[in-house]
Amino acid sequence: MRIAAYTVLLTLLLTLAGVACGSDPEPTPAPAATQPPAADPTPAPTATQPAATEMPSPTTPAPTATPTAAPATAVVPPTEPPPPATATSAPEPTATPEPDPTATPEPSGPVAGPDSFIVGEGSRITFTVEEELQFSPVRFDAVISGTGLTGVANLDGSPTVIELDLHSLESDQNFRDRYIRQRMFPSTPTAVVTVDSLPELPQSFFDGEETSGTLEGSLQIGDTVTPLNFDVDARHDGSVINVLGRTTFTWDELGLATPVAGPVVFLADEVRVQVLIVAHSQ
Repeated sequence: MRIAAYTVLLTLLLTLAGVACGSDPEPTPAPAATQPPAADPTPAPTATQPAATEMPSPTTPAPTATPTAAPATAVVPPTEPPPPATATSAPEPTATPEPDPTATPEPSGPVAGPDSFIVGEGSRITFTVEEELQFSPVRFDAVISGTGLTGVANLDGSPTVIELDLHSLESDQNFRDRYIRQRMFPSTPTAVVTVDSLPELPQSFFDGEETSGTLEGSLQIGDTVTPLNFDVDARHDGSVINVLGRTTFTWDELGLATPVAGPVVFLADEVRVQVLIVAHSQ
């Protein structure tokens, strides 16, 4: 047994000596011993793999580069100005309350006189002139009147214009009425009474008390305009105003010759006018 052990030991020593000197061709088994070192290079690539695992840290900046894309999402807020546009529409409700305060002054508007009234039913104009008929021992007042009045009476300072249908005038004598329509005003059937502006009206007028004064106006028939001054009594009854005006004119002022018709032998030069205006609020 000892001899076998020595033999093995001697063989091992001779083998190691041959490997060291490189003289034995049998070192071919040695390459098998070199194979383990060959396995060492393979760990080197595995060592690079950890380095590859460190690449994500550079790639983590790439995620930080995606935050730069987040500014692109920040571009979305600029698209949010449309909501502010709806906020600009919100002031519209604030504009609607504004008419409410303006609506409250409207009741006080009549005090300042900014009202218009439509001349209508109940209005009447009357012309009175002294005349004498043939075979009559006395002179008397001939009265001609009509209700053909239309127009607008303004209390806000703008002109008041009232039209009169002259062909609607009537009296108690047919010959008079025919003369007016056929001889006096055949082609000018409308007369226009205009008051350019009203004087300042007192508060008592709007409180329903009768107010008296003088108005400057004019009467136009055809191309002839005759200035007139009206003495008036007026009353404001809420939705209705009543105005009674009185004035006079002569035939010459109207550009007319003194009318003479039928049995009339005398007709005064002065004509008295009375006009009652009944006007309703619009």
